[in-house]
Amino acid sequence: AMPADGGDVLLSRMPYLLWDQRCLLRHFASQSPATSRLRFVSMPELEDRSYKSWASHSACYYFPYDPQLLTFHELYGMGVPIILP
Repeated sequence: AMPADGGDVLLSRMPYLLWDQRCLLRHFASQSPATSRLRFVSMPELEDRSYKSWASHSACYYFPYDPQLLTFHELYGMGVPIILP
């Protein structure tokens, strides 16, 4: 289920060289009133990269095979809802 509060959704990686997943997610989210207020934030762009900051997000869109593999376990352990493609 998508976050209902329209809060920030954390992205586990930066855009790829040839396509920007944040742009794609914004486009798809804008198609439904239930998800149109979601904001997508990339982990590397956060000023505060603490666990507390990560846990403050409504959810995390986690990309499998991310170089930061342990990030999945950390987010799961904090109880942050995780969205997988």
